[in-house]
Amino acid sequence: MIISLEKQKKGDRYNLYLDGEFCSGIEPDSIVKYHLKDGIDIEKEKVDEILLESESFYGFNKVLKYISKSMKTTGEIEDYLKKHDFKQIVIANIINKLNEYKYVNDELYCKSYIDFYKEKYGKNKIKQNLLLKKIDEEIINLYLDFDDEISIENIKREIIKQSKNKELDLKLKQKIIRNLISKGYNYELIKQAINTED
Repeated sequence: MIISLEKQKKGDRYNLYLDGEFCSGIEPDSIVKYHLKDGIDIEKEKVDEILLESESFYGFNKVLKYISKSMKTTGEIEDYLKKHDFKQIVIANIINKLNEYKYVNDELYCKSYIDFYKEKYGKNKIKQNLLLKKIDEEIINLYLDFDDEISIENIKREIIKQSKNKELDLKLKQKIIRNLISKGYNYELIKQAINTED
């Protein structure tokens, strides 16, 4: 196949054409590494190999920018790459490289998330949020084992905050219970805590 290259209008990448038909964008590093230039005859299998490497390099650098602002889970990174139309084989290459360089660690993310939010939400909400981030349920359950006393103390603080200068009657209790359930607290723990406030 005869290749031709054309600089893209934005950025550093080039458009690669095979026999006059657009094939893919390609990184300048790949062009230099494989001595690619207009008019070269190259086998399709070799082109596929070069493009896989080039796309993996491009996607990896794109992900580095994505994760530079905040830690991300493997699932979030996969979704991000899919949204930008990367092929599954390229995504797998990028995830492997991120793991190799320890740029992604779902267990550490899960532990850090729970440590940060256990003073704000109940276990149900924390678990739901982590599942949405596509953390494996086994990992979540492994770290979501903090003492119920932490949740009870949080619930008591919320009750005091929401009932300040008000009579804790049945109507207010029901309102507070609904609010606490929405924050992911277990109903039995809420009952236990709210009864001690009577």
